[in-house]
Amino acid sequence: MYPARAGEPTIVPYVVEDEQVSPSTAGSGELTGQTVDVAVIDGATYEIEWTGLVHSTVGGDIATLQIREGSGTGGTVLMSGQIYLDSTDVFLASIRATWTASATGDETFTLTHQRTSGSGNINRYANATAPSLFTVRRRL
Repeated sequence: MYPARAGEPTIVPYVVEDEQVSPSTAGSGELTGQTVDVAVIDGATYEIEWTGLVHSTVGGDIATLQIREGSGTGGTVLMSGQIYLDSTDVFLASIRATWTASATGDETFTLTHQRTSGSGNINRYANATAPSLFTVRRRL
């Protein structure tokens, strides 16, 4: 647990684990992969990180992962990264962003993914033994 500043509530890390994700097929369109809702404090800075497994049905594809403020594909992009999937193996991917709250309240963060090069279908996988993790931590 993180210690609170004077007059502020204690904030703990928020972790969301996908126990099972049906293969989410992303061609050239962007898909919402996972969301997390957190209580934030005005002026506090947060680290938002997603780690999980990514796969393509065709080797040589490039997948783009994005962390967005807000829900769905219309939120503000906080960080965007690409992963080259050189085979049809499953690859571990991770992306991290920082964000500073401009008000106290609730905030939603979203991971989106899409294929940006190639011809295969990009899939994001997770299960009980290999969950994808979407974590928000308050920086002190």
